[in-house]
Amino acid sequence: MVSTVPKQKWTTETLRLPKSHGWKARPGHKILVLGRGAVRFEYPAHWITVLPEAPDEISVKLHDRQPPDDNWRLEVSYLTLNPGIDFSGLPVSKLLRETVLKDDHRAPFWRSDVTEVKRPDGIEYAWAEIAFVDPNEQRVACSRACLARGYGVQPLITLDYWESDAGTIIPTWEEIMRTLQLGQYMTDPTRPAPRYRPA
Repeated sequence: MVSTVPKQKWTTETLRLPKSHGWKARPGHKILVLGRGAVRFEYPAHWITVLPEAPDEISVKLHDRQPPDDNWRLEVSYLTLNPGIDFSGLPVSKLLRETVLKDDHRAPFWRSDVTEVKRPDGIEYAWAEIAFVDPNEQRVACSRACLARGYGVQPLITLDYWESDAGTIIPTWEEIMRTLQLGQYMTDPTRPAPRYRPA
């Protein structure tokens, strides 16, 4: 049976934020905010944002250039977790290995170890990298995948880039990880309302 329910469409509205808003990016950067603050991080200001086809899809892509002429692609999606679940038996590193990294279709010839980070602010994440030969360009490409968790939010962040660009793009990845915030919701982004995280 084919669904006849039309997909939701995007609408665009530009809002001016007050000076006391509190979210400020470093020079040369912008701030990506998903889900009213469920996920937030800084990224290079010249990158191009590609929204999903419909608002009910939660994956957003950032490119260094307009596709198909891009060299780097960052994609982020997230899940909102039910409160009260004990994740002590399912660390992000294990979940990353058993879901994201398992059976990668790109036939990687190299895999890094999984790096796990537990930050003092209550956010934890694990990331790993693979290298493979792109079948179209016949060049070595790399892909990093990060699974994070904190304050009832679990984002997946992936970065694809050419191996030859590693020296340029890896500092950007590190800055995204450094500025990553989860669960800092704002009910109205046009007001300097206090940030809150759900209990």
